[in-house]
Amino acid sequence: VLAMKAANIHQRYPNLRLLFTFNTQSLYNQVRRLITKFYRVNSDEDPNWENLHVRHAWGGARRPGVYSDLCRRQMVSPLDLRSARQRNWQEPFRACCEHILGHDIKPYYDFILMDEAQDFPIEFYRILGRLVTEKRRIYWAYDELRNLANVELPSPEEQFGVDGNGFPLISTTGDDYPGGIEKDFVLHRSYRCPTEILILAHAIGLGIHNPRGCI
Repeated sequence: VLAMKAANIHQRYPNLRLLFTFNTQSLYNQVRRLITKFYRVNSDEDPNWENLHVRHAWGGARRPGVYSDLCRRQMVSPLDLRSARQRNWQEPFRACCEHILGHDIKPYYDFILMDEAQDFPIEFYRILGRLVTEKRRIYWAYDELRNLANVELPSPEEQFGVDGNGFPLISTTGDDYPGGIEKDFVLHRSYRCPTEILILAHAIGLGIHNPRGCI
């Protein structure tokens, strides 16, 4: 769904900068392939990857990412994995986000699309909230009940933070967008497996057959 949206936005606004980011590095080729597939439905050419950036959240010396790109533009030395673990052994990427949030982040992207949003620390949301231009065009997708430790994500106001006047940078409250488009849309059909399998998996995961009772 996000790949199709990225292709449609890029086709409509080819000169604007668009970021597509995610947590799993192995998604690089799949995301680029899907965006290209949807883009070529209405075009004989591939997307312009100079304006449409597919970026892993962290990145590194060999492959660009949101964090590594941002450090390069801001002329800040990025933390490597060893340095990040010295700051936060359990969550090294959170340490990287905290590191760059200590600097003045300038807006760079006109549109931002974030996949696997449930896997990111709140500091990464704050980075994206500053990276997007003033129209605040951000789309993010996440899986609910991905684990039993965090059954509910914080609100957009908590995730993206507020501006200098205390107003939320991103909010899904209030009226729908023009055309009756909901700001917060739930996909009730899984593309991975039938509903019955999902319910069974949750039942087993919650310990429905646990001798001591459900978790």
